Amino acid sequence: MFRRYLTIAAVSCAVILFEIAITRVLSVVLWYHFAFLSVSLALLGLGAPGVWFYRFPPRKSFLPASLLAAGITVPASIVVITQFLGALRGKGLAPGQFSDVETAGFVSGEVLIAVVTLLIPFLCLGSVVCLLLLESPGRKIGVMYGADLLGATVGAALIVPLMHVIPTPAIIAGAGLLPLLCVPLVSRRATWPALGLAAVLLATLWQGGAYELKYTKKYAEGDRVLFEKWTPTGRIAIFPDVFHLNDPGQAFAWGYGADFQAPHVEQLWLEQDGSAGTPITRWTGQRDDLAHLFYDVTSFGYQIRPAQRVCVIGAGGGRDVLTALQSGATEVDAVELNPHIIGAVSGPFAEYSGNPYAMPGVHAVENEGRSHLTRTTDSFDLIQISMVDSWAATAAGAFSLSENFLYTTEAFGLYWDRLTDDGM
Repeated sequence: MFRRYLTIAAVSCAVILFEIAITRVLSVVLWYHFAFLSVSLALLGLGAPGVWFYRFPPRKSFLPASLLAAGITVPASIVVITQFLGALRGKGLAPGQFSDVETAGFVSGEVLIAVVTLLIPFLCLGSVVCLLLLESPGRKIGVMYGADLLGATVGAALIVPLMHVIPTPAIIAGAGLLPLLCVPLVSRRATWPALGLAAVLLATLWQGGAYELKYTKKYAEGDRVLFEKWTPTGRIAIFPDVFHLNDPGQAFAWGYGADFQAPHVEQLWLEQDGSAGTPITRWTGQRDDLAHLFYDVTSFGYQIRPAQRVCVIGAGGGRDVLTALQSGATEVDAVELNPHIIGAVSGPFAEYSGNPYAMPGVHAVENEGRSHLTRTTDSFDLIQISMVDSWAATAAGAFSLSENFLYTTEAFGLYWDRLTDDGM
């Protein structure tokens, strides 16, 4: 029975890895509310086989067959989602060429294809769990269920750390190895086919191209991505220009004055989950290179009253940090939720960006903005929150439709408490 216990633990681990990781992928290729699909489909995948097997008892050969099917369909599902789902809109679009209907998931077959594509591997994995539970007589079912819960616990503990170091689509494809490696534990006859499939899967993981994202929910990426990083809170992609502007070389702003002619500047565009972006402005240390920042509405506070100590919530590509420093601020808390954004701006793009997070007086804070202000006892002359909203689902897929807690009554009370006597 030990082999059975090990099998159900490994498959339950695969279910949790798949269920949680797919929320991140769905947040990029469909809109965020579809992240909840993973929860519904996982429950259906576990429940439907149990009902079916109760009414129609399966043969013994069904267990290794289900393991083999799971090992094939789990990686196959992520290939369909990342490589082909966006193509259903009938667009070979590059960045800057958006879908005519941004809510295409509602009016096309994308959601239906995603549901079918993900439900099949969940049904295969669920079949294994149900079969092992059904074949456990008497009190042994308690031990079997305990092994099931233990495997799920391991998966839940591993998934977020794995998301920091391995691309999320590769995590999902790699989860297919677990059922394949369990085949020798339950069937000698199917051992070699399972090991052959595992070898093929490892080869595709090593090569990596089969699991690279081609389509987001709004555009096709092509080969223009300079940098990509999957993280637990968002998939980061950096492009060579602000592709959604009519003139991609024009200096980005949230709102220029009507009479201001925006200059052409060198800038990159850092996009999270294909919808929430921030510019990375090229800066070589020349003050004149940043003059356009003070014609944007986000510099309004500095125009009214100079600020010495500033807290920038949602520092992103560092644009607001540069504005604060150029206005005369001497201390800047640059708060950014995603540490990998800080890592990108301060790492491979440090020379390009001027490394704003490491400038004198700047304190890079890897934290959620409200959490940072709750913990700190410092007072600020200016607290800035300029369009930092993103619709990203959490790593658990939960609360992706909740309100933004940066803008509640209690949050503004906190900001008020963290201001100096004449702060803004």
